[in-house]
Amino acid sequence: MDNKKVSFQNLGRIRYKKAWDLQEELFQSVVDAKVHHTLPKPQYLLFCEHEPVYTLGKSGNRQNLLIAEQVCRSKNIDYYPIDRGGDITYHGPGQLVAYPIIDMEEFHVGVKAYVHKLEEVVIQTLRPYGIAAEKDEKAMGVWIDAQRPAKARKICA
Repeated sequence: MDNKKVSFQNLGRIRYKKAWDLQEELFQSVVDAKVHHTLPKPQYLLFCEHEPVYTLGKSGNRQNLLIAEQVCRSKNIDYYPIDRGGDITYHGPGQLVAYPIIDMEEFHVGVKAYVHKLEEVVIQTLRPYGIAAEKDEKAMGVWIDAQRPAKARKICA
């Protein structure tokens, strides 16, 4: 049996930039291990809660940030353009954020199947709490009330 170990790290409540820098560092260690055939290959799963922050993904539009940057600064809310997908995303106290940093080839899974599995884990995790979550074929992520567009809420991306 091929055992893969994933290092779990609970970062607690952390500013987005500090978590981003750590992700970049760990990502580089995963890449370096792959290039140099280092064993065991490092794999990480980070959990955290962010201080208030808005991020703008590379497919997003700055105009979708409905709060002025000066208001963000006055309320100590960070704002970062990032090189990931998506549009405007808010992270803040009370939200659990997970950052997997793994070599998917090591787990024999492609991006699409991996995202599908993550979405299913979230849906199954919410069910015992009485939260009926689902996927929307027209949009990525996990949603509540996806069939009622006026009430639809994305709870996981």
